[in-house]
Amino acid sequence: MFITLNPDSMISSSPRWTAHCRRFALVFAIACVASQLGAQTAPATVAAKPAAATETVLLNPFEVSTSKDTGYVAGSSLAGGRAETPLRLTPASISVMTREFMDDLNINNLEAASNWAISVMPGNERQNESPFGTFSFNFRNTGGSGNYPTRNYFLFYANSDGYNTERFEFARGPNSLLFGDAALGGVSTNFTKQARFGQKRHEARFQFDNEGSWRSTLDTQWGNDTLAVRANGLMQRNKGWRDGVYENREGVHVAASYKVGPNTQIRAEHESLETRALIYQTTYSDNASFWDGKTTNDTNGTIASANNFGLEQFGGNAYHVFSFTSPGAGVLDWRTSYRTRGTGFAIKPEGRSDIANAPRLPSREFNLGPIDSNQVRQLSTHVLSLDHRISADWFAQLAYFRMDHDAEAKNTESRATDYRVDVNRLLPNGQTNPKFGQRFADIDQQIQYQDNRVEDVRFLTTYKFEWAKAFDLKQRFSAIGGFRPERFEMWQRRMRRVDNPLVPLVNDARNIVRYRVYWDEPLKYAVGNQPPPVPGATFKYADIGFGSKEHKDLGYAQVVSNSTFFGDRLSILAGMRRDMLKRRIIQQYTNDPITGYSIYGGFDPSIKANRPGYEQNEKISVSSSNLGGVLYVLPWLGLQANYSENFGLPTSGVNKYDGGAFTPPKGKGSDLGVKVSLAQNKLYAVFTRYESSQVDRIIGGGNLTEIRRIWTNLGATEDAKINFNYRDTEDIEAKGWEAEIVANPWPNLRLTANHARPDATIIQQRPGQQAYVAANLATWTAAGALTAPTGAVINPTQIRADILTINNALEGIAKGATNNSTFRDSTNFYGTYTISAGPLKGLNIGGGGNHRGARKIGNRDARLKFNTTTPTATQVREAAFDYLYAASTFEATMHASYDYRFTKNVRARFQLNVSNLFNTQDLVITSFGTYTVGGVGSTIAQADNSFYYINPRKMTLSATFNF
Repeated sequence: MFITLNPDSMISSSPRWTAHCRRFALVFAIACVASQLGAQTAPATVAAKPAAATETVLLNPFEVSTSKDTGYVAGSSLAGGRAETPLRLTPASISVMTREFMDDLNINNLEAASNWAISVMPGNERQNESPFGTFSFNFRNTGGSGNYPTRNYFLFYANSDGYNTERFEFARGPNSLLFGDAALGGVSTNFTKQARFGQKRHEARFQFDNEGSWRSTLDTQWGNDTLAVRANGLMQRNKGWRDGVYENREGVHVAASYKVGPNTQIRAEHESLETRALIYQTTYSDNASFWDGKTTNDTNGTIASANNFGLEQFGGNAYHVFSFTSPGAGVLDWRTSYRTRGTGFAIKPEGRSDIANAPRLPSREFNLGPIDSNQVRQLSTHVLSLDHRISADWFAQLAYFRMDHDAEAKNTESRATDYRVDVNRLLPNGQTNPKFGQRFADIDQQIQYQDNRVEDVRFLTTYKFEWAKAFDLKQRFSAIGGFRPERFEMWQRRMRRVDNPLVPLVNDARNIVRYRVYWDEPLKYAVGNQPPPVPGATFKYADIGFGSKEHKDLGYAQVVSNSTFFGDRLSILAGMRRDMLKRRIIQQYTNDPITGYSIYGGFDPSIKANRPGYEQNEKISVSSSNLGGVLYVLPWLGLQANYSENFGLPTSGVNKYDGGAFTPPKGKGSDLGVKVSLAQNKLYAVFTRYESSQVDRIIGGGNLTEIRRIWTNLGATEDAKINFNYRDTEDIEAKGWEAEIVANPWPNLRLTANHARPDATIIQQRPGQQAYVAANLATWTAAGALTAPTGAVINPTQIRADILTINNALEGIAKGATNNSTFRDSTNFYGTYTISAGPLKGLNIGGGGNHRGARKIGNRDARLKFNTTTPTATQVREAAFDYLYAASTFEATMHASYDYRFTKNVRARFQLNVSNLFNTQDLVITSFGTYTVGGVGSTIAQADNSFYYINPRKMTLSATFNF
């Protein structure tokens, strides 16, 4: 195997990263040469793990040991109150993904791992459209918000890469003893590779695929009896299957352990990881299907009844555009020119027959651009811990953790999202339009920045003892306390003219210039940092969007008791936790009415209004408890029961309708099930029924447009009314069935399978909006009863219409309705067989797949269901239970690998992985929508709208060398 690393073909990066890359490339090349020079002919199986005698001596019961993992079966976890506990004795619902499973399936990050976990999916299925929220995951269909991952059970706002990961864990349900503050669904955790005493080994891995991507990793370990150092390196150049897409990663992770004495050790970790990728659009919106295909604007005149022909004017008091295809014309005002109209629905690559004149994409791979819509994510982590065994049964640890994760949409976050047809034969200045009849999209330049910083100082101690006379009692008490300060900062900015003497309002249409790109020139132009070419005008990225600076200081303490009886036939876990939060936040709450710039402040309770420069201060305390047990009625058959509680910290954003702060969302739940656990990790299986609920979960405010318009039509001038903004809450319930089996029935066969049937529903929603409407409805109704504008009341007709819309929305809240995106069921399964004798000795063959059942993505529109233009609130509620589903999907996966020994100390594995084996090209539909047929009249229709693609078949070849 010959692998060429060509620096000239790589995306440019900083000198610091370039130096790292060159050093890793040199080490990788040496590894390959050494492996080939020492080649022999006799194949031999690569050892699954080092001999037990060389394992690191882990004094720390708060760290999980992977030496107990066999194949795909994990031996233990930290689910027993942050202390290592055998899975068979753990009452919580938790799944472990071992390193062997990750290697077999070539799983390289947490998001890829989540596809194989039970009841877990990424929080954002269109993550390619933003660099933010990459670390959100949706457990048990309860939503992705608040389900943030951890690293070694420290809060970790990042999507962990696999190059320095020992294993992934997925804990489901509320469980504050395990992961502290989190959402109802659960939490994922990655455990990093640790430096181990007494080991000297190295591993180099290279892979490339049919899309032109490549990835290299290095894992090198050196250790004696006192000092151990482990370094991991990553260099990745990914090319996606969509045109022009890339994701490049470069990372270094170093871990060290130093044994101060027989009972004391110091451990340290550091990681630097940089990701650069293209932000690109998943789907494009149809804004042309209503056009009759004939009517055009030939003279820059007025088209009578343009709406009837599927056309509209750009409109407004200005619509400035710069087109790369007419640079000499400069920036032109297109407001009186015309554009086509359509449903706004996502365009499918093969077109669609259910919408007349629906366009189709040039190809599935099509990407309009722009080419410089880049994202940069920089991650830095530091860990330092002191481990000390006070006595044979008493252990303590003091640890410090820090992470910084900066994410920025560089150049421009905006993407071309539209499909329209240029129907203007002339440019606005009268020149011939060189792109007449071509499809186009306009881009408004925007950038965004987010920074998450977490520090955590944590003290852990555990004490254990045995009392044989008390029913063979084995008792462990653990206590954890710590202080975790968090800092979050974000801002959004748009390119605006900032020196217009006639129009100082920077967000006025006359200070906005858009860039136009045409569909026949995809990925041709950059629209990022360059200001529009307007002579004598200054354009900058102006601070006019949402921004926030938030400080959270969390103090926490918990105690846990873990008792086993009757030779570990009965295990009982109980604990309590107390959290104290201090939160300070200042954020954008409105824009200056003269300049348009963001005004930062907060809600001042002394004046019951937002005040510029005011920093909100909140203090919150919350307690939670857990109680669970496992009883083995037979040595291999156990019954489990678990009750747990948790809470979530209020997320960043605007306050309640009255300006007040949010209380922490609280969850509780119970799991009842059966465990099957055979000796020597032959089989581990769990069958569980769960029921859980969460109250006061924070959601966005409803009917903001209508409420603001009512106050405007009432003649209000107060910012708190005409710019009314708020968030609200809801209560949800999640219940369902889960089953998971992991087995090593024979030494050469590894199996895993899981199945889930979730049901997540709404049980209460928008109490804040209901209270606000009740307090103001009499005033609104009195103004709406007027027959004509009177006094300060501007438009009573619109007020009446907005009141009706608000009331229908509130009365139509479907309590008990299934949450959107809930699967009827999901299944993952995989198996690997190793040939251990004969001429094919060392050959491994595996296969499996992911099934996602039909998914609820909407409900029947009440107007269509009851054939009326004005459905009643009762009809709206009834229609909310007439669910619409997306079709089920299945993706098959396989791998084949061959283990080969070159010399006594040099071993290799050559592997082929094929994802989406049958090249399934189904579109995964994620929503339904309603549109007016033809764009005129009152006839409406309902059809599927948004979707995302299943990645096409990909073949990845890899070579792993151990020496």
